[in-house]
Amino acid sequence: MTGSGTENDPYICDTWEELISVSTAKSVHIRMSGNQIFDFNEIQPLGFDSQVNLSGQINFNGCILKNFYSKSLRAVYILNGTSWQNLSFENFYQQATSSSSSENAGFLYTDAGSSAIKITNCKFYGKVNYGIYSTKKAVVFYSANYRTLQFEQCSFSLECSCTSGIFSLFNAGFLKNCNVRFVINSRNAVIFSSNESTVNYALNSLFDGKINVSDMTGSILSGGNLSGYNVYRVQANAPIQYTGAGVSVFNRDLSPDTQGYGTFVGCTSEQLKNAEYLYSVGFPCYR
Repeated sequence: MTGSGTENDPYICDTWEELISVSTAKSVHIRMSGNQIFDFNEIQPLGFDSQVNLSGQINFNGCILKNFYSKSLRAVYILNGTSWQNLSFENFYQQATSSSSSENAGFLYTDAGSSAIKITNCKFYGKVNYGIYSTKKAVVFYSANYRTLQFEQCSFSLECSCTSGIFSLFNAGFLKNCNVRFVINSRNAVIFSSNESTVNYALNSLFDGKINVSDMTGSILSGGNLSGYNVYRVQANAPIQYTGAGVSVFNRDLSPDTQGYGTFVGCTSEQLKNAEYLYSVGFPCYR
C-alpha cells in the first residue's frame, strides 16, 4: 500500500486487507489500484458474523466485490460524510441470524447525521433474507434520518424476503438516474421512503420488479416530496402510493389496484412505449 490518505495523496490499496485497515474515517482518501476482483468465497468463506466498516472517500476504480456473505444484523456500516464511486457489489447475500428490539436490520447502514453519503456509479446485485427477523424493521439501504444516503447513476438487482416486521428497500436522501430491479416477498413493503418531514426524492429512475405482500390492507409506499419523472413497472398485489412534485408513471396492467392521481399517472404497457402519449400526460419524454 502506498500514499498517505490525503486528497492529493490517497492510499492506493491492492488487497481487501489493506482496504479494511484504512477505511475507518470519513476524512481518509482511498483509491483501489484498479479492476481487482475480491471473491469472498476465498477471503471469508464462512461469512461475516459482524458488520464490515467501509468508510472514507473511496474510489473503488472498477473493483468487484463478489460472493460477500453476512450473518450480521447490519452487513456493511459506513460513516456519515463517506463517498463511494465505481464499485460493483455482486452476488452478495445477507441473512440476519439474530434480532433486536432496539436496532433495525440493513445491508448498507448508517446512523443519524447531517453529512451526505454520496454513492455514485455503483452496482448492487444480491439477496437479503430477513425471514426470521421479528422486531423493529428491516431496510436494505438505511439512512437513519432519511437524508444522508444519496445514490446517483447506480443500478440495483435485489431479491428480498422479510416475513415479519416492517420492510423497506430504501430510506435515503435521494435516488437519481438509477435503475432498480427487485423481487420482494414481505409482510408489507416500502420501495422508497416518502417521509414528508425531510427533503428526499426519487428522480429520473426506473423501478422494475415484483412485490408480494401478505398484509394487503395498506399501500406500497414510494416517492418523496420532491420526487418526479420515474417509471414504475411493478407487478404488485397491493396498491402503490406515490408522493412527488413531478409526474411519474406506472404500469396499470401490472398494478391494477393502484389508482392514478395528481402526479402519478397510470399507463398501459403500450402507452409506456408511446412518447407522444407520455408527453401529453406531463412526463418529460422527447418526441
